[in-house]
Amino acid sequence: MSRRPDPLKRQQWLERIARFRRSELTVAEFCESEAVSAASFYQWRRRLRDDPAAGGSSPDASPGFQPVLVTAAHGSRLRLPSGVVLEIGDDLQALELVLDRLLAAEETGPC
Repeated sequence: MSRRPDPLKRQQWLERIARFRRSELTVAEFCESEAVSAASFYQWRRRLRDDPAAGGSSPDASPGFQPVLVTAAHGSRLRLPSGVVLEIGDDLQALELVLDRLLAAEETGPC
């Protein structure tokens, strides 16, 4: 049986992860600025993502990509869950190539 985390600590991590999403930092940069380890960040993010009470997905929900329609690109920027930010520019073919590769990687799983 798993333990329920301390409600105060859970709230602190909810707020911290929200700050990360608003930032334009990598996970490593953000964790350094918050004086927390990247391992703790990933553990809490996964814990909260899997917790429906925290606004996370239910165990039955698929965590995969959501469909998008790209009609024009003006300095496109993609932020991946890992914190990596990809800047594509205005080239729709480059954006399509990046999205195709990301989808292929999602289907094959992590390396």
